[in-house]
Amino acid sequence: MLSYGVLPRAELASLRNPSMAGVLRAAVGPWGSMLVSVGLMVSVAGAYLAWILLAAEVLRAAAGAGIMPSFLGRENRHGVPAAALWLSNGIVQLFLIVTLFTEDTFVLLKNMASSMSLIPYFFVAAFGLMLAMRGETYDGWSRRRKIELGLAVAATVYAAGLVYAGGFRYFVLSCVIYAPGTILFLISRREQRGSIFAPYEWPILLLVLVSCGIGVWAISTGNTAF
Repeated sequence: MLSYGVLPRAELASLRNPSMAGVLRAAVGPWGSMLVSVGLMVSVAGAYLAWILLAAEVLRAAAGAGIMPSFLGRENRHGVPAAALWLSNGIVQLFLIVTLFTEDTFVLLKNMASSMSLIPYFFVAAFGLMLAMRGETYDGWSRRRKIELGLAVAATVYAAGLVYAGGFRYFVLSCVIYAPGTILFLISRREQRGSIFAPYEWPILLLVLVSCGIGVWAISTGNTAF
């Protein structure tokens, strides 16, 4: 509300981002715009650094748990998981470069990121439902188990509804990223000399591969409106 007391609404609407810099420039002079701009750069740089480290830490932690190949968990002499850092940021830079050549790629990637986050939510809820149904970590049909079973059912149904509401289009395009990521899991299973997939997981893999094929075909033909 204070900004409306500094500039007319029409001028506020025409200000470039960050608009607060223009407001302070009109209120106190050029140093106000400089202050906001410097503060914005520091804030964005801090957030960007945090996300860079977070993406690498996810791969490093997964490698430590045996879910990802062991090379992603190795640290250099500075204690940094260099391989995980190069892989995660290399993929990010690849997508950023792609956004330079198309008009709607950024919006597409933003929607895909939202859609991809829904699928892990569904599997987490379904895993909780599986534990409650099997009785693992529970002592019989206790009151706690019944309550958590009900919560798991509600969470699974809700997450499935979110995936459905997200649309088949983004689920298919998300599989274009999920399918290549399976290669890293296969490498880790080979390192541990363990079974690759449980019998019930093979149909899930088949669904992901088929969806990946549809997504690649849609991208290559430009038909992403299905």
